[in-house]
Amino acid sequence: MKIKISKGCHATLFSTCFISGSIPGCPGICSGIIMQNRYIYRNEDVTLDVIIKIEHVVRLIARETGKPFDDCLYEFYRSKVYEMLQKTGSLMWVESAEFITDEYFRENPL
Repeated sequence: MKIKISKGCHATLFSTCFISGSIPGCPGICSGIIMQNRYIYRNEDVTLDVIIKIEHVVRLIARETGKPFDDCLYEFYRSKVYEMLQKTGSLMWVESAEFITDEYFRENPL
């Protein structure tokens, strides 16, 4: 089954399957989402920690740049900082959202 995710949907931040429009604030333009990755560190599932961290970082980026959350989310997904968050062994996910945001802006100056 293919899942279509459209730009503008917040569903990509959640780890369970949702039907379009079931998330408060979701514009309901995707057909649902199933989390593709689980984040495991030392046999512990840290998926929720990573997802919450990503959401916080993207909100900080949006506040700093004045851009919409969705635009910042897609830009963050293309960054090396996001790649590091994907690698649980890097321990980037245990850093504060402010630290990660600073790293993002070192990579992508305003």
